[in-house]
Amino acid sequence: MSQLPSLPPKLEGALLQVPDQAFAAKLRIMFRAAAQTLDQLSDVDLVRYEAPGSDTSWDLALWEELAPVIAETVKGVNALVAAVRGELERKAHGTDLASLLDATVEEVSEDGDATRTVEVQRTLRRESDELAALVAQLGERVRTPSVVSDRWNLLAEVQSFRSQFRAQVGDLVFDVASRYVDLPREALVPGHAEELEAALAVRSALATLRRTVEGRCAALRGAKFEDVQWHATQLGTELDAFGSSAAYQALRAQDKRFLVEARARLRGLKTDISGAGDLILGFAGEFVTWLRGLSAVSQRAMLVEHDHAAWAATAVRLEQAEEWLRADPQRAVRELAEAARLARQLYGRDATLDDFLGGRDSEALAALSPPEARAALEDFRRVLAGLADSESD
Repeated sequence: MSQLPSLPPKLEGALLQVPDQAFAAKLRIMFRAAAQTLDQLSDVDLVRYEAPGSDTSWDLALWEELAPVIAETVKGVNALVAAVRGELERKAHGTDLASLLDATVEEVSEDGDATRTVEVQRTLRRESDELAALVAQLGERVRTPSVVSDRWNLLAEVQSFRSQFRAQVGDLVFDVASRYVDLPREALVPGHAEELEAALAVRSALATLRRTVEGRCAALRGAKFEDVQWHATQLGTELDAFGSSAAYQALRAQDKRFLVEARARLRGLKTDISGAGDLILGFAGEFVTWLRGLSAVSQRAMLVEHDHAAWAATAVRLEQAEEWLRADPQRAVRELAEAARLARQLYGRDATLDDFLGGRDSEALAALSPPEARAALEDFRRVLAGLADSESD
């Protein structure tokens, strides 16, 4: 059996805060099992399964090709469920008087944290039961005809369930550890910080691609006939580059399907005929609309949590900038520049915020005069208020 992975230092620290260290030892075993499961559930590169087939047999055969991935998913989650249930089971005692006295002594000698321990045990039982139920759902879904016979549906189901498993295993660790320490999820859940960084990179890459294609649209509107083919080629190169990026690999299967089919459609467009510019522009405009629709990527729970923290930190800096505007304008513009730095963590969440920050780097903000700083501060606040309004819609 492979050695269970070590735990993040802050999670080990949380275990030291558990009054009953015998119970902490059980939690450590469960957390290590969770860490191993999370490692096994890290994103699998499914790109090689995405090439369109020439007939349905290819799609039907994909189920067999993905069977090891599905089996690994089920095995990893079931191992965690078994570990949790095994550690929660009270060791059997005999029925003789001495054994009953030993059991009573164990119960009475608890450190006074019995209520929290019981609540933690209930949490672990509930969340392990939910994981077991999700395993059963996966087994049912990947056997339905609409999934087995369609490549993209099968890829979407496998990807979706592995993502749900990661989220629930992370919740199991965090919901228990956070009862003993007040720390953010990325400090306690194994692999969470890396997964958050990857999710932010995907959102950033999508926003950059959107701005690139929007720029291509602007160039096409005024392009001469002889330049249209060049712009079409450049657009194809830009989409191909994204298609080979790490961000592409992390997209949902449904979104990958659109991109794969769009790239094929672009290659089939005639660029040497009258009206070619309108054809390419229409395609690019449709692609931008699709990219804007991908703003749903920000609704992932980990990004929502991250963005709320970044938004709050930015708002605090803006308040400090306003307080310093009269007393120390230089301090005020430094606070304003720091607010912009914090807000850049939100890049890709809102196009208006992206546009606002795009022309205002830290050096430019730090060089503003007091009147310019106040105007920038007011504009910044309006943009953040718009972001808050969109959150409440």
